[in-house]
This record gives sequence, structure tokens and C-alpha cells, in this order.
Amino acid sequence: MRLPADDDQNLRIDLVPAIDVIFSILALTIVASATLSRMDGLPVALPRASSADPQTLPDRTVTIGATGEIQLDGETIALDGLAAAVAQREPRRVILRADERVPHGQVVAVLDRLRQVEGVELAIGVTPVRQP
Repeated sequence: MRLPADDDQNLRIDLVPAIDVIFSILALTIVASATLSRMDGLPVALPRASSADPQTLPDRTVTIGATGEIQLDGETIALDGLAAAVAQREPRRVILRADERVPHGQVVAVLDRLRQVEGVELAIGVTPVRQP
């Protein structure tokens, strides 16, 4: 079968459906990434502070849960092994996230262990209070 020569001029590639699919995938990616959040281990109710300054995420996170469980970067660890585990990696920036119901003595004990590591930089995790 032979096609007339005029039909060649009417042929074209329609990119509109392909563009629609690409934009749909892009929109789904944006929505999915907006719902994702970083989990630092135990769920804790951080104390509130009006003078809190947002910080970039530290290299290490120590979390003390309401039950007293201690985690380093999401993995449970004993208080005795905390200093050695933090000292294994450079740089040693650590944020301490303690539930507001944790006894002050336990927070001090964890801070004391972390301060035994030479060159460690410490920060306390809080929930910022928005000023009106």
C-alpha cells in the first residue's frame, strides 16, 4: 500500500501526554518528600525554650527517652559505652535530646560522659517557642 505524499506533512509527535506524565511524577515526588521527616530514635517530648536557635543537624544524636533508655543515633547504648562510641568518629558534634520527664540527674550523667570525650561539641535539643 502506498501513502500519498501529502500525508507525510501531517505526521507529528505529540509530546503533551509525555509532559503530563513527567509533571505528575514530579508532583508526587514533591508531595512525598514533604511528608517525610527525619527520625532520631526514641520519641521524646522536648522541653520548650524561647531562646532556641535553629541548628544544622549534628553528626551524632544522643536521645534519652521518658523511660530512661539511651540511644546514640537511633541505636540503644549503655551509659558506660557512650563516651567510647562518640569518640570513634570525627567530628564529634553531639546534640542531646532528653524527654522533659527524664530526671535531671540522668541528663547530667549523660552530659558528664559526653564531656569526657576530648574535643566534643555539645548542644541541648529543645522545641522552639514561637514569639508573637
